[in-house]
Amino acid sequence: FNNMTERAELIWLLNRSRVLSAIEKEMSEEERKRAQNEICASDRFGRLCFELVQVDADRWKEEGLEIARDRYNEVLLQTAKSEQLQSNEGLMTVMDDHRC
Repeated sequence: FNNMTERAELIWLLNRSRVLSAIEKEMSEEERKRAQNEICASDRFGRLCFELVQVDADRWKEEGLEIARDRYNEVLLQTAKSEQLQSNEGLMTVMDDHRC
C-alpha cells in the first residue's frame, strides 16, 4: 500500500509540474521575473515557493463545513461530503508548493 501511495503522489507531482511548466513557457521573461519577485516566498525550510490560500470562512460555515488549521497553520477542511469541495466555486483557491 505504501508503494502505491508513494507512486501516486509522485505521478501527481509530475503532472502538476508539467502544467506549471506549460504556463511558464507562455509567459515572457519579464513576466516570469516579476512573478518571482512578487509571488515567491521562503517556506519554513528556506526554499523559494508560493502559496496562496483564500478562504471565505462564513461561506464555508453556510455549507456545513468546519475549518481547522494544522500545526503549520495550513488550512484543513472537514466535511462529510468531499464532492462538495469541488462543486462549490469561490469557496477556496489554493496554489501551493511551486518552486519559483
